[in-house]
Order: sequence, then structure tokens, then C-alpha cells
Amino acid sequence: MTQSYLELQNDNQKLQQEMLQLRGILEAKDQEIAANSEKISSLEHMVNWFRRQLFGAKTERRLMTEQAYQQLPLFAALETPETPPPAEEPTQKIKEYERKQRKTKIAFVAEDSKLKFTADVPVKTIEVSNPEVEGLIEGIDYNVINENVTYKLAQTKSPYVVLKYVQKVVVLKETKKILKPALPTPVIEKSIADVSFLAAMVVEKYSFHLPLYRQHQRLIQSGIHVSRSTLTKLIHPSGRTVGADSKGAFELHLTKRNSYH
Repeated sequence: MTQSYLELQNDNQKLQQEMLQLRGILEAKDQEIAANSEKISSLEHMVNWFRRQLFGAKTERRLMTEQAYQQLPLFAALETPETPPPAEEPTQKIKEYERKQRKTKIAFVAEDSKLKFTADVPVKTIEVSNPEVEGLIEGIDYNVINENVTYKLAQTKSPYVVLKYVQKVVVLKETKKILKPALPTPVIEKSIADVSFLAAMVVEKYSFHLPLYRQHQRLIQSGIHVSRSTLTKLIHPSGRTVGADSKGAFELHLTKRNSYH
């Protein structure tokens, strides 16, 4: 009897231990089920988001219906429906363009010169010396029979100035020989611009970043009418000359011209 009672107690203890183990297993399964439910809910949310991106209003793709999978009849795409001719659009008559005439004609100082400038532009006259008549007296040893006038555009520190070169053509009384002094050698042949103007134009464009159209506007405001195409033709050889071997030539010309910068 006593032995049977002890065996029952041992069995009862084993059952209680097994129940505790099963309870722990069930709690762990419940936690695992809850975590899996959260993961499934998150995955469903992601799937719904991707479905909205693929087949929602943000894309041109749409879910295909059964009607969309039906094959079109043969040559149906080649048949073009008859469309009525487009209606003629109403027209409107536009007033013809009329150009206004210039009110006043600009009066230039030297009409026959390539350099056009008005009377309010300061002009500095430079008389070109003739070394062949140095020491001779005008009126006794030679007579002045003509004057050749050449205008060059120059620039000082602030305003522009026109250099007027006067070449006196003389004839020697004794030998009847006609003499005319030569102009200073220009940097650009047959150019209306003095070396000082060329140097200033290159410096203002490439050092101070002043474009040619603004330099052209400043020339017009100063009374000097030079086309923009002329400035363009002057800037290219000037840039090549400055970049090549004209440093000494520029310094020599500026020294002879009393440093017109």
C-alpha cells in the first residue's frame, strides 16, 4: 500500500513537470505565431504597395482584361476611318510694317574717311616729321603743295581721342623732288585703329571681360560710329599679335605715341 502511494506521488510529479514543459513550449509557439503574424502583415503591406506602383495611377500599365486578350480581326488595323475635311480657320489681316525714318542725319567731320566721328570728339593733331627736310626752311628751301590727312582711333585712360596725322607733301625748289613723310608702321595694315586702341580693346575684353557689344555701345555714346563687325575684325588679329611676337612692337608704338593706354 505504501509502495503504491509513493509511485503515485512520483507519477504526479512527472506529470506536473511535463505540463510545465508543455506550457513553456506552448508559450514559445504563441510568441512565434505572433511574430509570424506581424511579418505576414508587413509583407502584405509591401505587396499592396508594389501592386499600387505597378497597376495604380502612377504608371501607364494596367491589368489586362479578357476583352483585351481577344485577337483583332484581320486587316482591321489597316482600315482608316473616313474623317471629314478640316474646317478652314478664319484669317486676320495684319497691318504692314513701316520703318520710321531717321529724324536727323548724323554729321561726320570727315565724310571721305573710313573713321566716322562727330565734331564733339576731341581730335589731337600730330604732324609727321620728314627727316629729309630737317634743317631746311619752309618757303625758301621747299614749298608745301598738299597735305594728306589720316585719322586713327586711339584711346586715353578715360575718353576716346582721334589722332589726326598730317603728312605734308613738299617739293624741293632746287631739285623739284616731291617728298612725303611715311606714317608710323601700324600693327594691322590699313586699319583705322591706333595701337593704343587695339591694346585697350584686347585688355578690356580678355582681362576685364567687357564684351565687344558693350565696347561698341560706349563708342556710340562717345560719338564714334564704328560697326561691331569692324571691332570683331580688329580683335582677332590683335589677339594673335598680342599672343605672338608683338610685345615689343606694342611697347615701341606706345612709347612713340606718348603712352596712349
